[in-house]
Amino acid sequence: MAEPYEIPREQLFDPRQLTDPYPVIAERRAKCPVAHQSTPVEAYFAYDYMDVKALLADRSGSRDPRSAKSDGVSRLQASELGDTSRSMLFLDPPDHTRLRGLVSRAFTPKAVAAMAGPIQMRTDALLDAVAEQPRFELVEALAGPLPTMVIAEMLGVDPDDHTRFKRWSDAMVRLLDMGASEEEKLAGSQAREEFGDYLIEQVAARRQKPREDLMTALIRAADGEDRLSDEEIVATCRLLLAAGNITTTHLIGNAVHTLLSHPAELQKLLDEPSLIENVIEEVLRYEPPVLFTSRNTTTEVEVGGCPIGRGETVIASLAGANRDPAEHPDADRFDVSRDDPHHLSFGGGLHFCLGAHLARLEGRIAIGSLFGRFPDLRLDPELPPVRALQFGFRGFAAMALRRGAA
Repeated sequence: MAEPYEIPREQLFDPRQLTDPYPVIAERRAKCPVAHQSTPVEAYFAYDYMDVKALLADRSGSRDPRSAKSDGVSRLQASELGDTSRSMLFLDPPDHTRLRGLVSRAFTPKAVAAMAGPIQMRTDALLDAVAEQPRFELVEALAGPLPTMVIAEMLGVDPDDHTRFKRWSDAMVRLLDMGASEEEKLAGSQAREEFGDYLIEQVAARRQKPREDLMTALIRAADGEDRLSDEEIVATCRLLLAAGNITTTHLIGNAVHTLLSHPAELQKLLDEPSLIENVIEEVLRYEPPVLFTSRNTTTEVEVGGCPIGRGETVIASLAGANRDPAEHPDADRFDVSRDDPHHLSFGGGLHFCLGAHLARLEGRIAIGSLFGRFPDLRLDPELPPVRALQFGFRGFAAMALRRGAA
């Protein structure tokens, strides 16, 4: 059996991992398919496509922080997030199966397809607001508000309050970042509490006066005699709004930046708009919004030829899997015409992303509408894009765009 590559302490927070993680991943993969870190928390890292796919599909793998060693990364993140006992993100079967089954009814392909019209209307309105401007900021104008508005409308909360929802969700995401400052963690905890209080009020209002929205549907949802508790409804709504915000915001931002950085590929889309579905899949492969997910081992396992004991946290590198040259020829090349640009950006197995269909739909509508309306877009040379430096996520905090020839 092989021994995992031990990550030197000075490389744990290598700045390159935040600005461009792919060279770091390639270096580690060249040494061993599995890496290990012991400080500040212990974890293993898997980078190869087949290893990551197997980890995600393995039903013995756990998301419950209590299944990990006390000094593991999973326990650390759970402690920062607060009570996770009601969030499906940190549940295993049978609790996860029950909760996901009740929630997933709103995210079937048919239910999501019915949202295309409202999403298109929201996108058109946001683009109308900048139509006369020679320059605008993408995240502020489109990538930030659109996903929050869509989830807010689904839940039945005021979509025009998207600024507050985005502030809350962006702050809470920092609780998952091992590199977050104490100030950022405090802000995240405060946002979590404010958001929770807001949702408790919304649930109480719907119990008194039901509406035609997802929150009311969650209150009514039942599997036999099994219904969601108020705590489960709040945790689910908080997860949907937070997760649906940052990941789709980053998908839209990554797509725009990647296309503008590869003008020949952008031209293919402009010449053949029907390529938009393949474009979104290739962006998800090439620049996924979520860089990794994790599983806790409940038995001794072998990953990439390396033995890993029970109770360990294994970080499945989605970014590494998506650019594994053994799986994708010329994996570091962005190609919107790539045959079958499959990827693991939505995870896999029992925890495959519930909002995958919705994220894809929003990405197709947002990117197709943006470049269909403004085919002469370019990055503003005077204001370089600003990366959102979040451990585990990849996207942009700001991206200034110009219209017209350089």
